[in-house]
Amino acid sequence: MEDAGAKDLVGSAAGQIVGRMNSVWPVREVIYDMAQEFMEATERLEQSLAAGVQDR
Repeated sequence: MEDAGAKDLVGSAAGQIVGRMNSVWPVREVIYDMAQEFMEATERLEQSLAAGVQDR
């Protein structure tokens, strides 16, 4: 990037949310929360799909 002169155009590699971070969480807790949210979302999706099949 430096060779191309693009260094000034490159943003943070952390992403847009980095500006909203205001505390430090243990990685274990972050991964657990992500896994929990995934399980809840897949359960809701499964219920929605099952309801759709019953409506037919």
